[in-house]
Amino acid sequence: MEIPQGWWVDMDQMPTLLNVHQLVLEGLTAFVISVAAMLMFRKIAPLIQLIDLPSGHTATTGHETKKSHATHVGEVPLIGGLAIYVAVLACLVGFNSNLLNSPIAQTYLIGATVVTLTGAFDDRFDLSFKFRLVVQASTALLMYFYAGLQVTDLGDLFTMGHVGTGVIAPLFTIIVVMGAINAFNMIDGSDGVAGGTGGVTFLSLLAVPGIPNLDIPYQLGIILVAAIGGFLLFNIPAVVDHSRRCFLGDAGSTLIGFTIAFLMISLSQGPHPLSAPVTMLWLGWVPIMDMLWAITRRIIRGRPIFQPDREHLHHILKRMGLNDIGVFFAMLSVNWFTGYVGLTLNQIHCPDSLSFVLWLLLGAITVMIARRTHQTLLGH
Repeated sequence: MEIPQGWWVDMDQMPTLLNVHQLVLEGLTAFVISVAAMLMFRKIAPLIQLIDLPSGHTATTGHETKKSHATHVGEVPLIGGLAIYVAVLACLVGFNSNLLNSPIAQTYLIGATVVTLTGAFDDRFDLSFKFRLVVQASTALLMYFYAGLQVTDLGDLFTMGHVGTGVIAPLFTIIVVMGAINAFNMIDGSDGVAGGTGGVTFLSLLAVPGIPNLDIPYQLGIILVAAIGGFLLFNIPAVVDHSRRCFLGDAGSTLIGFTIAFLMISLSQGPHPLSAPVTMLWLGWVPIMDMLWAITRRIIRGRPIFQPDREHLHHILKRMGLNDIGVFFAMLSVNWFTGYVGLTLNQIHCPDSLSFVLWLLLGAITVMIARRTHQTLLGH
């Protein structure tokens, strides 16, 4: 696989690290733009009905009726994702004059634009999940064929050598991209959780040894953390009152999921991977495990895998008595801990097979505890 010029660097040449002052400036700029965009979009959102309604309320969207399943009170603007997108686009293009010359950077900008706009239209018009999946698969194929970002190696998961994906590499690339996007969409059910978990995951990715030597991925991670920080000022209950609160929306959860998949493939695949593929599972443990358990229980019960329920981790934590801010810190703390474990195992060169077994074991224990807690709270 030929890696396009401008993204990967020859690690043997040990290039000079990016200018620290530029990185700080990019982060501050992304934060300021995100806050400014939030202030502007929250005034526009009610005019175009880009809002989330209280539970049971309906709104007319063209010739269809959109029903809300939210549990909040009052109309809340769904603008977080658009604000983050504007900040990311402005900083990436504004601080990198030659960005558009890189096929991989072009792919990211195109993919991010497509998934964000699709998410925004879904927030407004409630699009078919089949259409959304087609869009997500299309961005994954764009990554595969145009940018050369391909999931070709799963690591030595079974102690019998590295598992290559061969001719089904496009399928695995689609699975990773769609999985990351929908994982963050599924955990976006409590204030700050999707955005905060995404921020922690980006911070974990920034801690992967060697990533400062990669120009755009390093900048992208810093910009996303700062932009998410600007959004969280309008989303975390402890920071903003309910009358001024805004939600991330599908535009935001899909953008965060797409970007994380993009960076995870970049860091764990290719001729000079900086991390074992299994490490990426650790860095995104909370959304990945929550999604896998949701899909598994729905299949067992014979229900559609995309049919919402109220058995996600944040739902169970709330039934245990935690408020929104408690759920926020609990979910972020767990994802920080698993990210730390994954980075440590990667740093000490823990065998992929052992790391994978530990990841599955932690997931199994968590699911057992969650199931028992859920049944106890419901009196079953």
